[in-house]
Formats: sequence, structure tokens, C-alpha cells
Amino acid sequence: MNQFEITVRNADSRGLAPCCRPVFAWKCACPPEAGGREYDQYTVQVAADEEFRRLLFLRDTCRSYIEFDSAPLHKNKIYFIRVRSGLGKWSEGSFMTGNH
Repeated sequence: MNQFEITVRNADSRGLAPCCRPVFAWKCACPPEAGGREYDQYTVQVAADEEFRRLLFLRDTCRSYIEFDSAPLHKNKIYFIRVRSGLGKWSEGSFMTGNH
């Protein structure tokens, strides 16, 4: 099971991410009120490949969301994202961009 549930905050009604500046958010699959841990540092990676060999984005943040501020993504393409806290296990997901 993934430790974090990852979403694209500004996805369109079909669930497609914008090519420019998508905003990724994540939440703990087991929040503190349900016995889970609270985290104060995250590492986020976005890649063009499932193995994360072609990283497009690598950031550390103390927030549970981040705006993709690198070069625009290609239209109608699948990308891969992963998030972890500290040196914990990666939570992975994927998303597809739309025409915008």
C-alpha cells in the first residue's frame, strides 16, 4: 500500500493535468487521527519514465502540495510521480496531461 495518496489539484473534469504548472498534492493514507504519522518534509519527483531514470522535476518541500515549475509538459502524455518523507518508502503514481 502507498503511504501517500497523490492527486493533481488542478486537473480538468476528465482528470487530465495541465501541461503548464500542474499542482500535485498528497495526503497520508493513514492520517494522524487514524493512528498514522505526521510528516514535515517531503521529496517529490516527476519523471518521463516509470523507472524514474529521466527526471523532469525534483524538489524538497515542507508542504503537502507543490506546483510543477519546470518546463511545460508535453500534451497527451503519461508522466510518473513519486513522493516520500525523509528516507521512507516512495509512494508512486502516474498522471496524463491534456491538450492545455
